[in-house]
Amino acid sequence: MRRTLFALLTSSLLVRAWLPDNAPSSASISAFANSGTSKIRGVNAGSQYILEPWMAADVWQNTLGCGEAQAERQCVETAYNGDMDAAGAAWQKHWDSWITQDDIRQMVAYGLNTIRIPVGFWMKEDLLNEYERFPRGGFNHLVKFCGWASDAGLYIIIDLHGLPGRQVANNAFTGDYQSTTGFYQSDYESGRAYEFLAWMTNQTHTNTAFRNVGTIEIANEPKREDSGDTQWLVQHYYGSAIDAIVQAEEVLGVADAGRLHIAVMDDLWGSGPSPSTALTIPQLSRLLYDDHNYQFGPIASAGNTPSAALTYTCADTVGQGNRVDAQTPKVVGEWALKLDMLAGQEVATEENRAFFESYFAAQMDMYERTRGWVYWSWKVQGSADFVDTLQWGYLNAVVAGVVDADLSAMLAKSPC
Repeated sequence: MRRTLFALLTSSLLVRAWLPDNAPSSASISAFANSGTSKIRGVNAGSQYILEPWMAADVWQNTLGCGEAQAERQCVETAYNGDMDAAGAAWQKHWDSWITQDDIRQMVAYGLNTIRIPVGFWMKEDLLNEYERFPRGGFNHLVKFCGWASDAGLYIIIDLHGLPGRQVANNAFTGDYQSTTGFYQSDYESGRAYEFLAWMTNQTHTNTAFRNVGTIEIANEPKREDSGDTQWLVQHYYGSAIDAIVQAEEVLGVADAGRLHIAVMDDLWGSGPSPSTALTIPQLSRLLYDDHNYQFGPIASAGNTPSAALTYTCADTVGQGNRVDAQTPKVVGEWALKLDMLAGQEVATEENRAFFESYFAAQMDMYERTRGWVYWSWKVQGSADFVDTLQWGYLNAVVAGVVDADLSAMLAKSPC
């Protein structure tokens, strides 16, 4: 009831932030006209600035020489002996080649209109201390990258993917693979996050390369549990992080029409109390809810067959394929074709190709009942089977003929 009340209250307010359907004059989101829809249709720039070894094995081994290191910090410490400048020089080769300006143009040619860019707090280099080892120079490249995306007319979501102190353990997407988390209930680590968010907000409003940034996400995929850590996240961090962004905009005198949406993971992620629990009505009015829906686990439990996958995806039950609930506006910020039942099978099998076309179209159909979707990820480097590249990489799936470059034609294939 409380969540529904908040939704009703916020829906009655003038939301002081922009999405593509009410873009300020400073933005140039021509990719929406090209895509023929007001819905967000996008991809994540996965492994561009926080590199996950499973997504880019050749880069990890041969371009960067990271060997058995599990994440970027561990690679800098072991392969570069903590020399962040030397690591930055090596990483520059990766930043320049993983997603290029030609890739950005190809996204638009494929009918995509949005890009979500995962970044780490270390892009603001003065937040580092002597105990942290991350490659230097990423922010300079991010400026160039966002300039390409803005020139191409893409809507941009900047996602704080790697938080100070790590928000989850043993995961390369934090940039720092360790068995503990130091972010939660820490004034020091959360303070560095607020500083990053205020700084990033300032950049989006003062540097024309960032003119199409409409959303900043304040914490990607925190712990999925109800604990003291996630209660602190909801009751303390979210409100303070929102305030850091709002206060930065107030100092700059940003008009309501040009203010940023602020993304948080939605209730369906399962990080303790609802993210709305401790927020004021003005804070709630700034939110864009981010829903990550990877279905391979639930579908395995539902029978692990193609028919079970489509039935699950097309179900009206909120929390399956249907992601529409009281939390709005919402975008499905990560999803994929990953399914365990066809692991290792070649895409060339016509039966598999037809199923995955239907499965992609079904998810697309259901997620466009929200504000839209952002696929994980633009590309994955690896073998030509469904285990990695074609189930996780959007470009890979288009090139293989699984996903139609004409997304309107793709949507028409939905069995839902």
